[in-house]
Amino acid sequence: MKMAAARRRGRFIIAGVVAVALGLAGWWATTTLGNISEEREEARDGGNAARRRAFVLDPTSKTARVYIHFNREGTLTIDKKQIGEKLTSHRAQLKPGRHKIKAELERATMTQPLKVRAGEEFLVDFDDEAGKVRVRRMQFY
Repeated sequence: MKMAAARRRGRFIIAGVVAVALGLAGWWATTTLGNISEEREEARDGGNAARRRAFVLDPTSKTARVYIHFNREGTLTIDKKQIGEKLTSHRAQLKPGRHKIKAELERATMTQPLKVRAGEEFLVDFDDEAGKVRVRRMQFY
């Protein structure tokens, strides 16, 4: 009788240890693997991660988020300040107000004025082949 009770207790202890281990493994996977840096994600994805990323509105933010994407490498300038060369995408935090985004690509130089408010998010897509700039304000429902 004592052996049977000891076996049952042993099984409960093993089941408890396994449950705790699985819980810790799940927590580790979501915190470590879920927080892969955007740079790594975009590098692995060829720069297209900004297009598919889930956009989350932050109503407490004092800035606007602007995701800028080029169809090929180019030079990005925001408000007469050069941000970088040979970029395919960039994420900018802009203060509320009017801004001027300029992209110098292989076939064209395009400028897009943009008025932003705090907490808003935009996707600005420069396409020099079509000669178009698409601006999409992220909608939240």
